[in-house]
Amino acid sequence: MIFISGLVLLAVLAAIVAAAPLWRRGLRLPGMLAAIMVVGTTVGVYLIIGRPDLGISPPRVAEAQTAEDIIAMVDRLAARLEAAPDDPTGWTMLGRAYVLMGRYDEAVRAFGEAMSRIPGEDPDLMASYAEARVMQSPESLPGETGALFERVLVLDPGNQRALWYGGLAAQVRGDNPTAVQRWQALLAQEIPAEFRRVLESRIAGIDPGALDAIVLVEVGIAPELANALPPGTVLFVALRPADETQPGPPLAARRLEFFSLPETVPLMHGDLLRGDLPEGRMRVIARLTASGDASGAAGDIEGHAEWSPADGKTVRVVLDRRRGE
Repeated sequence: MIFISGLVLLAVLAAIVAAAPLWRRGLRLPGMLAAIMVVGTTVGVYLIIGRPDLGISPPRVAEAQTAEDIIAMVDRLAARLEAAPDDPTGWTMLGRAYVLMGRYDEAVRAFGEAMSRIPGEDPDLMASYAEARVMQSPESLPGETGALFERVLVLDPGNQRALWYGGLAAQVRGDNPTAVQRWQALLAQEIPAEFRRVLESRIAGIDPGALDAIVLVEVGIAPELANALPPGTVLFVALRPADETQPGPPLAARRLEFFSLPETVPLMHGDLLRGDLPEGRMRVIARLTASGDASGAAGDIEGHAEWSPADGKTVRVVLDRRRGE
């Protein structure tokens, strides 16, 4: 587990550094590619750690203590496979390690070696190979790489990575109903909570009626503050009674680490913190914070609006002020 944990740490750090600024600037195509990088990595990590049926075990790494140790062990595995290449399981493991390390060219080759050494078509291995190709060349998703995910869905309709990337490919080519259908199928499975929140936000941005949300909060940002978001900024959206005078937990709240402004944030029934919603008007609060602290800090960028269920399912909040100013 030291081996896998180390790779996860390297992957998460690399993905956040590379992708977060694109999400923050709200650029459509780069934001899409950021989704591929960040959430694709999340799915890959989940499948490695959460899927014992994959038959992939890390090498003996009890002595590993640092990232350098982990990289050295990956390199030793690669050298062993070059000397004795007839090992599809080893190539698959090496490919997964390379994806998590951001070495996508090598990951594509490793998965290709594994695929050439097994009989027939293995949908999970094919999804791994296609995922590495997306990471290597994101612009390939709507074309040949997207076709690979379509083939995976024929072989395994519930494949998580194929549903995710297949939805992205459908959205890129303008087939939003297919994107929503695939992501709803993914929501019906057991997936990490942060990935679930990202999926719900993407669905809400395409078809608000596809989610059973309490309210859909359309979060925008004032132009003069749009470039003021430091790396690691977290978006909080919360509901409070409009006449609240005492501090306390919100009625409902959601935290997003990966987002692109403007962002449609659904507050779901699972986000309720104090039972059912009261009658009457409520205050919808959105806040960007670099500290990640739910209670907020000076300098956070905030906005709010009033809303009640009688107003409909959607409310717009503009982040237009700094806390304490």
